[in-house]
Amino acid sequence: MPWPDHLHEVHRYLALLRYIGVEVGDDRLEFPISAVDRHEADSLAARRGLQPEKTVFIHPGARLASRRWPIERFARVARRLAEDGWQIAVTGSQGEADMAHTLRARSGHALHDLCGATTLGALASLLQRGKLLICNDTGVSHLAASVRLPSVVIASGSDVARWAPLDAARHTVLHKPMACRPCAYNACPIGHPCALGVGVERVLNEARRHLQGDARQ
Repeated sequence: MPWPDHLHEVHRYLALLRYIGVEVGDDRLEFPISAVDRHEADSLAARRGLQPEKTVFIHPGARLASRRWPIERFARVARRLAEDGWQIAVTGSQGEADMAHTLRARSGHALHDLCGATTLGALASLLQRGKLLICNDTGVSHLAASVRLPSVVIASGSDVARWAPLDAARHTVLHKPMACRPCAYNACPIGHPCALGVGVERVLNEARRHLQGDARQ
């Protein structure tokens, strides 16, 4: 089978399955959440005083530094949304704890730090009940899509046509077109214009639009 480079990543693999004779359904992502996942999420929320239905999750990390929106911009978004009355929870791996600490300090608010505090399943359970995710174009974006959590994704350096969530009504992907996309550098050698081209007000406007509506419908 000639590899269908022109298709979205999801549709590429569906095409492969069809080619080898496997019956496929629709193209929606799914993530199974167990009773154990829900219990862990409930316990963590109770200990931290977190109300998922009133929470905006912010995920500032990504494997490559070139895929990360500047931390000070995430902090400004977090500060403004906290001032709007939303609870803000910062997610990430244990290795991204310093990033979360910096975001909290620069936001000027007592954000909930969940870095390294959840299993993948418990995180999915929290996201499933959350209000919004704001993140880089990284794995948590696909997790949000699988549990139908609305999101605002800042895509720095990635191939948007290949990786953006398929449901454009529920998930807003913000990016600046660049001739050098997709980027494989860990650190951008030309000043990170793809990330800097997405402003704080643009992210805030999209976040508030989702929060004022109900993209789950």
